[in-house]
Amino acid sequence: MKYRDFAPTALDRHIKVDGREDWEVIPFATRNRDSNALEVSNFEFTETALNEVQEEGENWEVMRFGHWACGWFEIIVFNPESLPIRNKVEDIHTQYKNYVVLDEERYLELTEESETEEE
Repeated sequence: MKYRDFAPTALDRHIKVDGREDWEVIPFATRNRDSNALEVSNFEFTETALNEVQEEGENWEVMRFGHWACGWFEIIVFNPESLPIRNKVEDIHTQYKNYVVLDEERYLELTEESETEEE
């Protein structure tokens, strides 16, 4: 999905950001204050994997917003014209389609932390 078509929920409006409207939103790389362990671990995995290709800024970035319902949310967007970044996103997406847990070790760590906090 192009960023220009993105809104966090059906009740929200799109927030225009110059220079990013034609970038792509990575649908499995979003998180907010209330995200579960899977969402957090997949977000972190994607952010780390993209950083290994290129530092955040020129062709991909984490966009952060305040939100009326969940306090804040973050998404990762990328420039589809950057071949190295696009290829990495496609690789991660293929991995995600095969198994939605992108980093099982981190996912289990976050799950254990969550269970400990509930006790």
